[in-house]
Amino acid sequence: RVRDYRVQQLRKMPNVEIFLESALTAEDVFAVEADHVCIATGATWRRDRFDGKAFVPIGEDVSTPDDIIEGRLPQGPTVVYDANTYYLAGVVAERIRQTGQKVTYVTASDSVSAWAGNTAERWRVRSHLMALGVEILTAHKLTGFDGNHATLVCTYSGAEINLPATGAVMVGQRLPNDALYHEILAGAGGDPASLPFTLKRIGDCEAPGIIAQNVYAGHRFATELEAEISMDEPLKHDRVDVGATPPAPMPETPEGASPAYLPTLLRYWEEEIAGEAFFRELAARAAEPRHKEKMLLLAQVEQRTAEITEPLLRRYGLVPKSHEELRAEGLRDAEPLPREWEALIGYMADKFPEYIDDFKRLEAMAPAEDLPILAQMTDHEVVAVEFLERERRGDPTATEPLLRFICGPDRPPAETTRDKVA
Repeated sequence: RVRDYRVQQLRKMPNVEIFLESALTAEDVFAVEADHVCIATGATWRRDRFDGKAFVPIGEDVSTPDDIIEGRLPQGPTVVYDANTYYLAGVVAERIRQTGQKVTYVTASDSVSAWAGNTAERWRVRSHLMALGVEILTAHKLTGFDGNHATLVCTYSGAEINLPATGAVMVGQRLPNDALYHEILAGAGGDPASLPFTLKRIGDCEAPGIIAQNVYAGHRFATELEAEISMDEPLKHDRVDVGATPPAPMPETPEGASPAYLPTLLRYWEEEIAGEAFFRELAARAAEPRHKEKMLLLAQVEQRTAEITEPLLRRYGLVPKSHEELRAEGLRDAEPLPREWEALIGYMADKFPEYIDDFKRLEAMAPAEDLPILAQMTDHEVVAVEFLERERRGDPTATEPLLRFICGPDRPPAETTRDKVA
């Protein structure tokens, strides 16, 4: 289902070609003359069992989920051994039980599908197998199978059971199908840099995992293709709150204000919270301490602006997004920016002046009583632009506008602020 949906979507794209049932050799891959090659050839289920230190053989006639998927089902009483502890062993047991065979589900864990407890599915698996008439034996390891009996050993006592069985299915570990990847590397003398294309392996071919991890691996490969990636950056994972509540209704427009005033005010305040996280992220990845300090000063300017403007939100009963969500937005906005200092400053110095006009338009929407606060909101962008222009010129006094805004007449000196910036 997961695969078929993606094939369907890709078939709609005129710039994508799909060739199914076409196994490639390393020679074939070179012949394609592609710029980038991604190997996603999956993994194969192992027939042996991992005992915590090494893989130990169970028997020559042991089946795997690959056999079941391809229609090679065991006949007669069957043991399904779950060393994977997620959902698949239960699925295999159900499929074999549908053919009328006696099935015994065995696991070394104390419970059925133990890992599925993390996804709130375990009780469903257990109840469903019992309703199907599948026998369940927990806390036992499958140590041998000779075609007539399965040898089971109690996890705690070591007591041995010989269970009559003519079939055994091992649902345990998988072995990456990475032979093609290594053949391609061998064709380049083992040096990826000498290949005429970039080469990467993803998904189960790199490290067997669950379906969600493989979907993510493909998504990540596509989004990072031809991008400059730092090995020191943590992986990005989107977290979607499926239980998010709808935004609060907007209050009535205050007298003397434009209908767009309150939504714009709320959005600009939220951008200050996101902006603080944005600059802190830029500070975290700065190569030099002095550059880190300057980005932290910009973060404090954003923080100070949010503090100045927050009374207006309370006055009108505006309900912003959560700080966690806004910080996440700030981190996303920082991701694509240049990492080299001069390029970063140049980019912001060219981009930020247009924000001054945005804040002036906000002032034009507002009632007169809000203007003193909004003027400070505009000023925060003015001092940021002044800093960027000075920094681009190499002016040693570049941070003076930022410090002036942060401290103000009623603020402590800069050295007492949260980040101890000199």
